[in-house]
Order: sequence, then C-alpha cells, then structure tokens
Amino acid sequence: MDAAADHDRQQAQPRQTAAAAARVEEDGRSGPAALARCALFEPIADLLARCGHALPGCAMLDRWRSDATTRGPRFVVPDAMRIGYEERIDACGEITTRPDNWHDFFNALVWLRFPQAKRALNDAHLRFMRSGGTRSQRGPVRDALTQFDESGIVVASADARLLDLLAARRWKELFWTRRADVAASMRFLVFGHGLYDALRAPFYRMCGRAALFVVDRTLIEQDAPSLCGAIDPLLAVRFAEDYYPRPRALLALPILGIPGVTADNASPDYYDDELQFRPPPAWM
Repeated sequence: MDAAADHDRQQAQPRQTAAAAARVEEDGRSGPAALARCALFEPIADLLARCGHALPGCAMLDRWRSDATTRGPRFVVPDAMRIGYEERIDACGEITTRPDNWHDFFNALVWLRFPQAKRALNDAHLRFMRSGGTRSQRGPVRDALTQFDESGIVVASADARLLDLLAARRWKELFWTRRADVAASMRFLVFGHGLYDALRAPFYRMCGRAALFVVDRTLIEQDAPSLCGAIDPLLAVRFAEDYYPRPRALLALPILGIPGVTADNASPDYYDDELQFRPPPAWM
C-alpha cells in the first residue's frame, strides 16, 4: 500500500467509526433500554431492558439485587460519610451510586451480574491497602485491578487455539480467517463499567483489557446471564490470587475488531490497519 492510500485509509477509519458511534449514541439518548439491542451489551441486556427511558435509582437497583441468587452490597446515594469507596463496601455493605450517572449505573449493573468477582476485586484492593499500602500508593497489582474494573472484557472460548491466536495478536487470522470459528466457539462479555459507558459512543482504536478463559462448549451455548454466572466465581478466584500482577498481564483487545461490533469490520482490509491492530510488542 502506498503512502497516499495509507493516509486515506487512516482518515477514513475515524469517519466510519463515528457513523457507528452515532447509531449507538442515538440509542443511548433513547434511554438505557434501547442499549439492550446493541453489540457487546449482551451481559446486561436483560437488566437494561427493564429500565425504560430513564436510569433507575438506588431503590430500583436494590429491588433487582434482592432478586439475585448471590446478593452483593446495597446501593446508596453519596452522603457525608467520611469513608473510602472500598472501605464502605466492606464495612457497611454499601456501594455509593450517583443518581442519573451513566458510569455509576453501569457499575451497579456489573455488581448485579458479577457479584462474586466484584466483591473479590474490592477485597483485593483492601488487602493491599491493609498490608502497608495506601490509597495513593497503588502498585502494579492494584493498577491491573482498576484497569479491569474500568475496561475489562472476558473472552470465553471452547477452543483454546482461538485464544492462542488472540494472545499472539494474530488479529486478522482470528477475526477474519477464523471468523466462523469465532462465532461458533467464542463469547465476549464486557465487565468494565467504564467500557460500557464508552460503548455508548464507540471510538477508533477503543481497547478493552481482556481476561481469557477456556470453557466447555455447553457454556458457550448458554444465554448471557447463565454464562456470566459461570464465569463470575472463576474471575473471583483470579482476583483473590492476584492472577494479574501488572496491567500488561491483561491483553489489550481492539474492541471494534470483534466480529459484529461494527459493520466496518465485515471486510478483510479492516484488519490491515496496524494503528488499531498492533503487532505483538517487542517484549513478547
């Protein structure tokens, strides 16, 4: 590809992504229920569908929490209590949740869908702080926890070879050459509440931090809540064992490359963009 063609391709990609973002953003303006039909909102689609056109308050979120098999902490509006976010969850069983705030709303839905993993993630933060760390002295383990909490995505596959391609950053081979296998054997479950918020207006080179799991094919074929329920305790164990010692232990996954997330990736040329689909780093 010559320099002029490469420049044209790089200029076109943000415009194409902007069109996809406009479609999702329009659904977001229609209310949270409209997002239930958008790509990658599948793990929380059933919860979004309950919302109608407005974000639910803490009372409604708590009613949904009461319906859950595994109950997490309750949701409360911020107040004057002088206690940190993590400490309040542990001491009071309360998650401060700002009203009419998309970021906090998605955090609440992830707590409802992955209660064990979210609890284990919070406990891991506290474990570090109580062992001599402070809120300002984070360290690489806490940085990894925070990145997954904000932008994490679970990639579950019944075929370990597909995860090998993902880990090797062989993007085009995985997402284009093996596209049918990806559709049949892989599921992508967004965990990070910041990533959900960002997906309301997707942007070029958007990345998530991926946790990879080999699972039985019967799980791949289940509905999203059931699959999330199976992954939840597995994630919790990883957080309890400091499985991710640093942020780069979590794979940086180009979100717009996942088949079906944007119509733009329905062409093999889409995956030739090395600004978005970077080759393996030198340290690998």
